[in-house]
Amino acid sequence: NTPMQKDKIGPYKILNKAGEGAFGIVWMTESSKDNKNYAIKEISKKRMTPQLMENLVREVHISFNLKHKNIIKCYNTLESKNNYYIIFEYCSGGDLEKYMKRLKTIELGDALYFMRQIRDAYRYLLSQNILHRDIKLENILLEDDKDCVVKLSDFGCSKVDPIGTTICGTPKYM
Repeated sequence: NTPMQKDKIGPYKILNKAGEGAFGIVWMTESSKDNKNYAIKEISKKRMTPQLMENLVREVHISFNLKHKNIIKCYNTLESKNNYYIIFEYCSGGDLEKYMKRLKTIELGDALYFMRQIRDAYRYLLSQNILHRDIKLENILLEDDKDCVVKLSDFGCSKVDPIGTTICGTPKYM
């Protein structure tokens, strides 16, 4: 199946495409088990390199064990003949980059509200000896448009070590 031909991933009904990146596609889905929405990251096995596989395994391993209100929840993984899938909580507010583009300007109080949440998430990561190494607007999700609860996502570049010596991340943010 090509991505547009399928309508389900396991027990998850595909509602629409939520995003696309170098890694693959993120689908907005609904579970037939609890009728809740989930984001599913689909990674093609055909495009899998040893480095991508290492990042995928790292992201899943780290994400599964993190429990913090400002960090995206990872629930499960699935595998098909052609793809790997990672099931995450769905954040209807999108990412902070799109939010900022939509708003054009942001009040100081709102900026501080976001920064405190990002700080709290990063403090938690450091308490778990994890370096994120790719914090950028696209990796900061908003739970919804109303309360604007921040969820730090994408742990593919992360490292379980309090001291980082390898260069990793997105150049314009480094």
